[in-house]
Amino acid sequence: MNKEPVKETKFGIFLYFIKEYRWHTLGVLAVQFLMGILEGLGILALLPLINLVIDRANVNANSDLYRVIAAIFDFIRLDISLVNILALISVIFFAKAIIRYFAARYISYLSSRFVYDLRLKFLEGLLYSKWEFYIQKPV
Repeated sequence: MNKEPVKETKFGIFLYFIKEYRWHTLGVLAVQFLMGILEGLGILALLPLINLVIDRANVNANSDLYRVIAAIFDFIRLDISLVNILALISVIFFAKAIIRYFAARYISYLSSRFVYDLRLKFLEGLLYSKWEFYIQKPV
């Protein structure tokens, strides 16, 4: 029952969660990382859309960003057009919303489990404490 105390730094708290809830913590980190990547892809897809809307005649096909977007569209066998770029942005944002929903559900489950475990440890500490010290003390 004697465990070393958690250091009250952010890294110490992170190490505590890694030690106690290893796979759950890594799962949350992986989902947050995936949401960050989808956020970046959504913003990245907005740039060619803006370029297409502003300068429809002179789309800069030599830029690296345009080549990345063109490779994505070639992979899914679509032409680069306003409708297709908007559809890609919509799909990315929809996927991000679904992942964010399930991540929020998972995080709420983990937080309730953490509170349950914390209360259980507290009650075990009360049950197994040595009350003789308090009985012998005068009031």
